[in-house]
Amino acid sequence: MTDVNATLAHHRLARARETLADGHVLLSAGRYASAVNRFYYGAFHAARALLATRELDSSRHSGVIALFQQHFVKTGVVSADVARAAPCVREAPQLRLRGLLGDDGRGSIPRAARVRAFRGRVRGLPRAVA
Repeated sequence: MTDVNATLAHHRLARARETLADGHVLLSAGRYASAVNRFYYGAFHAARALLATRELDSSRHSGVIALFQQHFVKTGVVSADVARAAPCVREAPQLRLRGLLGDDGRGSIPRAARVRAFRGRVRGLPRAVA
């Protein structure tokens, strides 16, 4: 890995940790939809940090997820526990619209327990980079 890529990976990991911390604050404040967004992007930045260690990247979310699966999950570089978060990241946009958000007749309301479960699944990704 080049120095440039090491610096990039470090930057993305710091961004992942900060974004996940923002998600914790939002979750504590009951801002569930915003927390899901921050947890998704925290995991996404962590995946991009790992990709930078291999000089890989994609301009599309689907590309980042596919590269992460190919180079880290399928090869066993990322543990099975952490790998479980990868499908969660891939499914996050749909979960935001369906599974994590309920409908109370006035619009979507987040389900706190599901948001906390989502947080638990993604928090291992930054640890895999470190």
